[in-house]
Amino acid sequence: MRHVTIGTAGHVDHGKTALVKALTGVDTDRLPAERQRQLTIELGFAPLDLPSGTRVSLVDVPGHERFVRNMVAGVTGIDIAVLVVAADEGVMPQTREHLSILELVGVSTGVVAVTKADLVESEWMELVIGDISTQLLGTGLASAKIVPVSSVTGCGIEELVGELDRLAFRVAAEPVDQLFRLPVDRVFSIPGHGTVVTGTVAGGQIASETSVTILPAGLTARVRSLQVHGQVCSRAVAGDRCALNLAGIDQEQVRRGDSIVYPGQILAGELYDVTVRALPEGRGVQHGRRLRILSGTSDVFGHIRLLSGDCVPAGETGYGQLRLETPLAATAGDAFVLRELSPAVTVGGGRVLGGTGRVRKRRSQAELSALKVKESGDLCERVRLCFAESGAAGGTNGGRNTIPLPLSISRIAQEVAASSTVVEPVLADMEVAGDLIDLGSSGHYLLTSDLARVQDVIRREVASARRQSPWALGIDREELRSRCFPALGTRDYSRLLDLVLSRRTVRLLGTLLTTLSEDEAAELIATPTVNRVLGEFAKSGVEPLRLQDLEASTKDKEAALIVDLLVKLEKLVSVGEGSYVTQEVFCQAVALAQSLVRQLGALTTAGYRDALGTGRKAAIAFLETMDAMGITQRQGDVRVLGGASGKETVL
Repeated sequence: MRHVTIGTAGHVDHGKTALVKALTGVDTDRLPAERQRQLTIELGFAPLDLPSGTRVSLVDVPGHERFVRNMVAGVTGIDIAVLVVAADEGVMPQTREHLSILELVGVSTGVVAVTKADLVESEWMELVIGDISTQLLGTGLASAKIVPVSSVTGCGIEELVGELDRLAFRVAAEPVDQLFRLPVDRVFSIPGHGTVVTGTVAGGQIASETSVTILPAGLTARVRSLQVHGQVCSRAVAGDRCALNLAGIDQEQVRRGDSIVYPGQILAGELYDVTVRALPEGRGVQHGRRLRILSGTSDVFGHIRLLSGDCVPAGETGYGQLRLETPLAATAGDAFVLRELSPAVTVGGGRVLGGTGRVRKRRSQAELSALKVKESGDLCERVRLCFAESGAAGGTNGGRNTIPLPLSISRIAQEVAASSTVVEPVLADMEVAGDLIDLGSSGHYLLTSDLARVQDVIRREVASARRQSPWALGIDREELRSRCFPALGTRDYSRLLDLVLSRRTVRLLGTLLTTLSEDEAAELIATPTVNRVLGEFAKSGVEPLRLQDLEASTKDKEAALIVDLLVKLEKLVSVGEGSYVTQEVFCQAVALAQSLVRQLGALTTAGYRDALGTGRKAAIAFLETMDAMGITQRQGDVRVLGGASGKETVL
């Protein structure tokens, strides 16, 4: 089923609202100020039933130059435009600007309604139609049918409806597997029901009793119920004029320009890759210019960064980045309009190619090539580009090297503006071809060719750590994750390390990643100083030895570094702040605790102290360490086995 949205456009007082009423019977000027001044200020909406049985959404936009931002909000995402030109005035300034905006937002299907046809002679009408045809040359509406109509006499209305029906039949159905988004154009509250937001569904579908996120604030809410054209429905799809009754959110927390999305599917950002198009009749779009950016129902300020020069000349296109002053929820394919602040005129617009985590280098052929792929590449090419540029999101390791960042399905879907169900088959094909590695349960992937780069990153980190201290044989695996792969979960990170370790150029000794062999590592730590430190802990037995006491007894300034190394090599275990025991002693202490719990059902501190043969303070240190590891679990004054107690020890 097609869900079609039709929008008006045209100069102020050319009869757009009267035409909508003649078509639908609905007066879309609902505000008292609009009716008093006979001037459309806000968007108006009405359903229109076409002869074929198709029900379409009709959007009436204001024509005054002061309300261009409202006009843009109304025509962004429409399928068909009705360009309205009054017969007694002909083409006027806002006719031209509205036509330009239709071009910028990508509306290329429509019809021209020459209103007030009852007020002019046939000769004048011919002149007006000729002028309109000239204005349409070179635009997406160049072949649009021109229909003289009168909202007063009804002349031409039937022909106009027939043309709209013909055009609506040609509109392709929007796929429901796109990312869902509802740009909010109205917010109000109904007593007994709460907050209601309205808008035209820009993509995907929404059902009642689902959780949603409100962007850019990131607030969550629940869709209590929804309506399409005033009728209660179970779901709404792309193209539907929709009202959502939201639970868990106040009216003051939502505003026009916000976007309602599913959690995690779309993010709000302040930096976007874009194409830029300058209007033919303007002075071009200047690099670094502060402009007003209109996109959907959003109205924000920002700067345009041009990547190939200092200006996109009139009538030409280029690539750039939008740097916004406030976050905007935009996805690839979204149209936007650029307006000067003073004088308030439209100078151009373009399309969003996707979000980006970095400022791109200007006049770089590599950057321009990447944006060309974003603009016109197929889905597989764009997915590959996501991986190729993932290092930008991961950052750099101290500026030394770019880190390839494994990507989740949801992240890839955000970048290419498609749902996970669309992206998954592409990833599956790449994996079968050997181009992609699945890292595990949470759906993170890495290009096979990037595995060598990850390996190089780890080797450099190991080398850097070894240069800092003679006792640093490598880098702790969790320290590496926090520095280089913070977005990866534990399982995916372990899977990544397993793949790197399988290449045998990096090894895991305890918790240390190193390039040394076991023999080389053993030789380096087999020194009198290390043996003396280990001997002190062995003598201490089940009594934890404090680092400060060790330093006092050995007079060794490097004792702290040696202890840290021995912990990472899993020869010592930390039991409390600054206190340690040998791995052997700790494993025996764990086995004793597990055995006592299994015998007695629960373990008291006093019982464990007596069984361990140590003091209360040491017993508590052991028990609290085991609690933290999940070996035991405290319940009131006793301990029971924890979730990590499937084995006699977890070490």
